[in-house]
Amino acid sequence: MPPVPIESLVEILEDRRPLAPPYLIGVTGGVAVGKSTFAARLSARFGDGTPVIGADSFLLPNSVLEDRGLTGEKGFPDSFDHELLRQALLELRAGGGVDLPVYSHLTYDIDPGARRQVPASGTVVVEGLHLTRFAGDIIDVVVHIEADERDNRRWYIERFCAFCAAAIDQPDSFYRMFLGMSEPEQLAVAELLWEQINVVNLRRHIAPWRDRADIVLSLDGDHGVASIRA
Repeated sequence: MPPVPIESLVEILEDRRPLAPPYLIGVTGGVAVGKSTFAARLSARFGDGTPVIGADSFLLPNSVLEDRGLTGEKGFPDSFDHELLRQALLELRAGGGVDLPVYSHLTYDIDPGARRQVPASGTVVVEGLHLTRFAGDIIDVVVHIEADERDNRRWYIERFCAFCAAAIDQPDSFYRMFLGMSEPEQLAVAELLWEQINVVNLRRHIAPWRDRADIVLSLDGDHGVASIRA
């Protein structure tokens, strides 16, 4: 069957728009399932400078994770400052702007020298892990994205290897540590990280919250929307 067009999702979201702004839309799901891509597409579709806020901005710095023995559980619920996330969303809910930390996917850490100013907006898209759990009572509509675990694993490994390849031209990249490895060695690291961290997080902390989301998007192996449950 052909993929479901994103307009079908947009129509559902528009039907659920509250009478009074702001409208907070959450996009959640597992690591590398396509949350950021869908959030960006929704932002472009809604227009008017609709901001996208990433939950990664509320990850604890790597130094804090190390002190708490959580380095191997980065992305798990306890690795986030979920109270700071809730505070930011409540400020947006009240019609104000927010001043947010900035997470760098290049350095794989919170950037201590950067802040992001997000002005008040009629529509805000929030994307990231554990949104139903952290802020399902604040966000108007939470969209949970899922895929076959084999596809999700493949996308994660492909993304990891792409970050490694790009690091050759990025002196500050976290992924430069893997440049001395052969391609099979890089693949082995990616597979290990998936099996020991990301799929554990998916099964233990993310998938159990699927049915509490307002909308579930099921993706096919090409990131197309196979079905929408609303």
